[in-house]
Amino acid sequence: MRKLILQVFIFLTCLLGCCLLVLMLIQLHANKEELARVKDYNKGTISNQEKAHVLQILRILEDGYTKRDLTAVDGCVASTFSNKDVLILGTNPTEILTGKEGAKNLLLGDWTYWGKVKFHLDRTRFDQLDSTVVYVATTGEVKIDMWRLKLPLRITGVMVNENSHWLISKLQFQYDTNTNLIIFSWLATIGFIISLILTLLIWLWTKLKRKTPRRVVSKY
Repeated sequence: MRKLILQVFIFLTCLLGCCLLVLMLIQLHANKEELARVKDYNKGTISNQEKAHVLQILRILEDGYTKRDLTAVDGCVASTFSNKDVLILGTNPTEILTGKEGAKNLLLGDWTYWGKVKFHLDRTRFDQLDSTVVYVATTGEVKIDMWRLKLPLRITGVMVNENSHWLISKLQFQYDTNTNLIIFSWLATIGFIISLILTLLIWLWTKLKRKTPRRVVSKY
């Protein structure tokens, strides 16, 4: 009976492991497709003149993310971010940053640890809400240093006109991935770990039972 139970758990562990591997491969393929897909946000309500001014600021930020020169962080922040009401939301839940100091900390962290970021500025949407506020939505990609993995990004923000200069007031980065695949991968991972632990425990139990000597009962 113990042997049968062990075989069942070995089969279940292998099955969950295969499911996890398949889901990871599907996720990698989905990321590759997402990177290749052209998402043209390039519409909106803004004049060509104002669009050129806004793009100029975004290109400074993109250039900073491309070169990743830590000595240029202060200059990049001064040239691209507003002097008031700055709010930045990063890809991690704890990345909620405010003010120019928060913007500086974001750039220092991203340029040091995150990876090479590329903005798709030619596909950006600009909606001018009034003479001083523009909503921006674009896509991009990041090649993460640690994993050598390229992931799609969705980048949104709000820019404000201060002293005839457009500057970033709100900015959000998020991974542009299929969250359903991530959830299924988590479930498969949890199931695989639990099944693996139970399989090892049953295997140890079986080994110990085999080594335990049987007590011989005398007939006299």
